[in-house]
Amino acid sequence: MSDADHKSPSPTPRAVPPGQEAAATGRPGQASDAAGAAGGRWRRAWTMALAGTIAAAALVTLFVWAATQQQLRDVPIGLVAPDGVAEQITDALEAAAPGAFAIQEVGDGEEAREMIWSRDLYGALVFGEDRVYVRIASGASPAVAQVLTQLPARLQAAAAETAAAGGLPVAPGAVVVVEEVAGLGAGDLTGAGFGSLVIPLAVSGLLLGALVAITVAGRAARVAACAIGAVGIGLVGAALAEPWLEVLPGWYPANAGVIAAGAAAVSLAVVGAHSLLGRLGVPLVVVVVFVIGNPFSGAAAGPIMLPPVWAEIGQALPPGALAAALRSTAYFDGTGVGWPLAILGAWAVAGALLVWVGKRGRVSSPGAGLSLNRSVGGTAGAA
Repeated sequence: MSDADHKSPSPTPRAVPPGQEAAATGRPGQASDAAGAAGGRWRRAWTMALAGTIAAAALVTLFVWAATQQQLRDVPIGLVAPDGVAEQITDALEAAAPGAFAIQEVGDGEEAREMIWSRDLYGALVFGEDRVYVRIASGASPAVAQVLTQLPARLQAAAAETAAAGGLPVAPGAVVVVEEVAGLGAGDLTGAGFGSLVIPLAVSGLLLGALVAITVAGRAARVAACAIGAVGIGLVGAALAEPWLEVLPGWYPANAGVIAAGAAAVSLAVVGAHSLLGRLGVPLVVVVVFVIGNPFSGAAAGPIMLPPVWAEIGQALPPGALAAALRSTAYFDGTGVGWPLAILGAWAVAGALLVWVGKRGRVSSPGAGLSLNRSVGGTAGAA
């Protein structure tokens, strides 16, 4: 038998229906997929552009609106005046600044000082025989302190215009003495430094939480990473703000502890939301903490200057609680620090609990969250 007899028969070409010729070659299909991918990229581009525009509108509205709504509203101040003229002074103060102050009569100047130190009053006017003492607490609110220092001049002008100097112990030319009970830091003459401190501290907590959420595996490791990072933020933040920039007076360990508590509250909230909701949890906390929390924290002028409802909301969020606690330790030797610290602790505990019970958004090994996102994106592009 010849070699030709041992050769296998040649396969018969399979007929391809006319409608499937393009699918068999694959070229038109690939072009269609490429066109679809390009269309998807453009849709995402327009969506992100629109999202950025909406975010800008929200940020401008909240931050600017919160700033424009700051004004004096029933700020508690003390009044020490001779018998028989306290009511006249109260009426004159109300005429000079309608609705701005809730005036409380106090027995003497020392009692007024104690009430300011205990955070019951924002300041006091003490009328003596030949002078007026203005006791202020710039650490509580620089804006209130500035207005208080101007009140005697307003009363003097009103007395001169109405020829009522004999009825009010604030005749034109009377000596006005300003006494600072709780002053600002040596490097922060206007309080702008303290007001600018809260935003970077809150952002540091957000960054810490985001980094831990996408790179650290395991519940215990995540909580520990947030705690250790928060301590670092507290030590560094207080060191920069206190001895170097001279923004924060007070005891360094107390200030560092408060900053660490704020960083722990924010970072654990981020990681907890990520564990519960996945990637959606991180921007959710960013909106709550940064977009809502910062404008209504009252860090710059004090929460007393905000509308009451928004002031309460702001103090219940980490930036507001952090600002309130830091005011207490920096300016008032810790007076009134308990409640804001409790709020920060509640945020931290809630975040840790979410880390423990959350099932979504956990990573199995360091860096797995980033590699998972890359692989998913690559698969979608190949499809």
